[in-house]
Amino acid sequence: MSQAARIVLSLAYIFGLMMNAFPQSKYGLLVLGFVLAAVLPRFWRMGPRGWVWILAGTIAFLAAFYFQLRVPEPAENDISQFVTAADIEAEDRIVTVRGKVMSSPRLTRSELIQFELAAIELRENRRLEDGSFDPASQIPQPVTGKLYVTVPLLQGTGLHPGLEIPVTGMLYEPTPATNPGAFDFSSYLAWRGIFAGMRGQEIQWQDVRLDGNSSFWGLWKIRQRIVRAQVEGLGSPEGQLVSAMVLGRRAVDLPYEIRDRFILVGMAHALAASGFHVTLILGLVLAIAQRLSDGTKFWLGTATLVLYAGLAGFQASVLRATIMGFGGLVGLVLQRKVRPVGILLLAAVMLLLYNPLWIRDIGFQLSFAATLGLIVTVNPLVKRWDRLPVTIATALAVPISATIWTLPLQMYYFNVVCTYSIFVNAIATPLLSLITIGGFISGIAASIYPPVGSVIAGLLYYPVGGLLAIVKFFSQLPGNNIAVGTIALWQLGILYGLIGVVCLYFVWQGQEKQEGKKLESPSWVLWVLLFLFSFGVVVFPAWHTANNLFQVTVLDTRREPVLVIRDRWQVALFNSGDTNTVRYVVLPFLTSQGINRIETALAMRPQTANNSGWQTLLESLFIKRWYYPAMATESEIGSEAMLAAVRSKGGLSVPLSIDSIGQLGVASVQQLNADPFLWQLQIRGQTWLLMGSIDTEMQTQLIATGGLSKVQVLCWSGAAMSERLLEILNPKVAIAFSDSLNDETAKKLQVRQTQLFWTRRDGAIQWTPEENFQTILNTR
Repeated sequence: MSQAARIVLSLAYIFGLMMNAFPQSKYGLLVLGFVLAAVLPRFWRMGPRGWVWILAGTIAFLAAFYFQLRVPEPAENDISQFVTAADIEAEDRIVTVRGKVMSSPRLTRSELIQFELAAIELRENRRLEDGSFDPASQIPQPVTGKLYVTVPLLQGTGLHPGLEIPVTGMLYEPTPATNPGAFDFSSYLAWRGIFAGMRGQEIQWQDVRLDGNSSFWGLWKIRQRIVRAQVEGLGSPEGQLVSAMVLGRRAVDLPYEIRDRFILVGMAHALAASGFHVTLILGLVLAIAQRLSDGTKFWLGTATLVLYAGLAGFQASVLRATIMGFGGLVGLVLQRKVRPVGILLLAAVMLLLYNPLWIRDIGFQLSFAATLGLIVTVNPLVKRWDRLPVTIATALAVPISATIWTLPLQMYYFNVVCTYSIFVNAIATPLLSLITIGGFISGIAASIYPPVGSVIAGLLYYPVGGLLAIVKFFSQLPGNNIAVGTIALWQLGILYGLIGVVCLYFVWQGQEKQEGKKLESPSWVLWVLLFLFSFGVVVFPAWHTANNLFQVTVLDTRREPVLVIRDRWQVALFNSGDTNTVRYVVLPFLTSQGINRIETALAMRPQTANNSGWQTLLESLFIKRWYYPAMATESEIGSEAMLAAVRSKGGLSVPLSIDSIGQLGVASVQQLNADPFLWQLQIRGQTWLLMGSIDTEMQTQLIATGGLSKVQVLCWSGAAMSERLLEILNPKVAIAFSDSLNDETAKKLQVRQTQLFWTRRDGAIQWTPEENFQTILNTR
C-alpha cells in the first residue's frame, strides 16, 4: 500500500470520529467515499486508486459507529442512579461511599482537595426521629461508577492513588453550563465516565486501607519524591514550576496565579507535558548514549519514554509524543528515514483506536495541531528566511508555526487571541529548554537520592526566575488577551482549510524546485488578501451580529443579580458578584461575546463577600465609568484599591446617591432602597425592578410609603412576597436569581399569568426586542 493510501485511510478514520458532531453525517461519509472513487482518479492519476477511497468512506462510516459505541453510559448500579432517585433538594442527606482513589489529588481554587473515586459500596446514613441512624440504611449497598470528590484540605492531606477510603458527604448531580461561555462541567465529567459528584465532609481515616492490587512504591511515589526534592531545592513556587514543566501541571499543585499568567501570555503549553518535553528528554538521553550501539540506544530510549509517560500520567498528548518518539527509535535501529507526518497519523490512529473519545480532548487536539504545524511549516519558513542565521530563523519559525496551527482551536474553545504569544515564546524558548532538561536531570537524581536532586534543581534558580519575570511582565501589559467572541464550526473549518491550502502550495512549490523548474513567488498582495480574508471570516460575522444587537442578559449567579446590557458596541454591567462569579461566570460570558471593554458599570451596594469581584474584573477589562453607592465609604467598598484601579486605566468613578438617576448606556438606573437593595431600571420603555430578600415587615413599609408602582419585569431573590406587593407591582415577567424559589409565591405569579423564570432551573435569561425572553437551558 502506498504512502498516500495510508494517509488517506488514517485521515478517514480521524475524520469519521470528528463528524460525530453531526450525527446524520456518517451516511454521507460512506456516499462521499464512492463519489471520490469515481471522480478523483480521473483528475489525480498519481493519487490513490478508486478502491482506496471506497475503503476510506467505509472506515469513516464505521468510525462514527465505533465512537458512539464507546460513549460512556452509567450502568444499572452506577452511583449516579442513586443520586437521580434521591431527593436532591435535601441538603442534609449524608451518605458514606467507600471506593478506590483513581487519580492524584489536586488542590482547587477554593482550597479543596479534588480526586476521582471508583465507588465500591454506599451507606445512606438515614436518621430516625430520635436522632439515631436507621439500621437498614447502614447496610452497605454495592455500587459501581466513578465520583468526582472534593474534601477539605486537611481531610485530603495524605491521599494518593490506590488507597481504598470511606468518604462521608453529600452526593450531587453535576450541572451543565447555565451561562453562555461557561464551562460545561457536566459534559466534561460525562466524557470521563463520571456522572455524579460528592461534596465530601470527612474521610474516615481509621478505615482506610491500601488496595491489595496497588504497589506502595508506584509511579505516584516517584512523582512525589521528584516534586518534594525540587521544591526543597528551589522553594515555592519555583520548585512547583520546574516540576510542572517536567511532569505537567496535573502532577503538581502549581499556584493558580502562576498558571493564569502563563495562560495569559500564550505559554500554557509549557506547563503541559507534551511533545516538546518528550523531544528534549529523548534527545538528551540519546546524546548521553551516543557512543553506545543502536540497539542499546533503542532500549534505553524506549525505557525513558515509557517511564516519562507514566510519570506524566499517561495523558493523550504525552502518549502521542511517546509513540512518535518510539517510531523515531525504530527508524534509528533500522537505519531508515522516518516520515514525521506518517508517524503522527499512526500515533493519532493508535490512540484513537484505544480511546476514540480523545478526539474531543482539547489537549489532544492542540497537541496534534501544534505537532503537525511544526512538521509541515517550520522548514519552509526557515528556508524563506535564508538571510537570517539558522538559529534565529528557527527560533521564530517554531512559535509562529505552532501558533498558526493552534490559533483557530484556541479561538474556537477559548474565544481569545494571546497578543504577545509568538514574541514571548520566541524569547522564552531557550529558558524553557534549559529548565526542562535541568528539571529532568534533577528528577532522575531525586528519584534515586532526593538531596542530589534538590542540589541540581537549585542550579536552575536564575533561569526559573528569569522565565517568571518574562511571563509576569507580559501578563501585566495591556491588551495581552483580545476577546474575539464565539466562532462557529464552519469558521473553524474554513480557517484550517486556508492553512492547509497554503501548506500544500509550499509542498508543491518545493517539489517543483527539486525538479529544476523556476517558480515565481506569489505577490505580497496575494498574501495580504489571504490574511484579510482569514481575518474577515472571524471578524465580519461577529461585527454583523453585534452591529444589530440589543440584548439584556440576567446571568445565573445564584446569589446576587448580575445583568449585562448590550446595545450594539456599548456594554453596561449591573453588579459583579463575588470573585468566583466574575472568574467563572461574568468574564467567560463577556469573552464569548467578544467584549473587551465596559462602557458603564454599577456596584449595586457596598462591597460584601457576595459582591467582591470588581477588583478581579478590573484586572482583565477596562471600565470607562463606574458607579458606586454614595453612602458607602471607601473602606466599605474596598475602594482604595478599586477606585485606584479604575482611575489608573483612565476610567471615571461616580458616586450614586439614593433617588438619583445614573445612566448605564441606554438604561437609566435609580436606587430606591439600600438594605435590602431595591433598584429600578428603565430599559427600552420597560421598567425592571431588582429586589433583594425583603421580609414581611419591610414589604409592609415599602407598600405604605407608596414608592412602588407597576413594573414589566421583576428580578427578585425568590423569597416570599405578599399578595398586596404582587398586586402593586403586577409584573408581566418574573425572574428569580437565587438557589431557592418560594413555592407559594411561584403559584401566585402563575395565577396572575406572570411568565416565571428561575435561573437555577432555566440558566441565564436573555431578552431581545425581536425574540423576547429566551432561556439557556431547554428545561421549560
